[in-house]
Amino acid sequence: RYRRDGNLEFLGRLDQQVKVRGHRIELGEIEAALGRHPEIADAVVTVDEEGPGGARLIAYVVLHDATADISDIRHFLRDVMPSYMIPSLIVPIAEVPLSSSGKLDRSRLPSVEGIRLDVTAGYVAPEGEVQEAVAEIWADLLGLSGVGARDDFFELGGHSMLIINMIWQIKQRLGVELAFADIFESPVIADLAERIEELLTDQGPEDDGDGESAPSV
Repeated sequence: RYRRDGNLEFLGRLDQQVKVRGHRIELGEIEAALGRHPEIADAVVTVDEEGPGGARLIAYVVLHDATADISDIRHFLRDVMPSYMIPSLIVPIAEVPLSSSGKLDRSRLPSVEGIRLDVTAGYVAPEGEVQEAVAEIWADLLGLSGVGARDDFFELGGHSMLIINMIWQIKQRLGVELAFADIFESPVIADLAERIEELLTDQGPEDDGDGESAPSV
């Protein structure tokens, strides 16, 4: 709009289009898709600019049944939209916060900093050096604590930009270089640790240059 002094003032977009990791996304499309899930009564999607690895999508959902499976909602979204539009976190809330005028009050949506959702049947402690190492790497990347052996990287908020860092850290710590496909095929810590152990077995003990083999993990 024009100001009284003749200068233009930028008021922002009338729609809800945002840009996340290079993709232009209409938040209303994601909210509409969530609204088609039978367990969801209402949904709001926002962008967390300070998320691990950069901006990420957060979906807040009001459920008809508090015991509904968040994993099922994520799988539903995978069938109806591209992966870059799927929220990193799906957070159940009791109700959508409204202002005194009845409009959405985004400032009252709960913070997701350090949140760990119950995305699995329950916490299972990592077992063995490889599982523990991967759990520690994920906790650092995702800003979480208590990452368990049955946790899924993507359901904890992981995304493709973080995979690059994860692969590098695993190589530095465990001496195994994973492929992107390994993460997508084995997104659960226990399964990924099994894949790492297979690669360690295949490559055998490494020579340290003195004719002696370096110990394996």
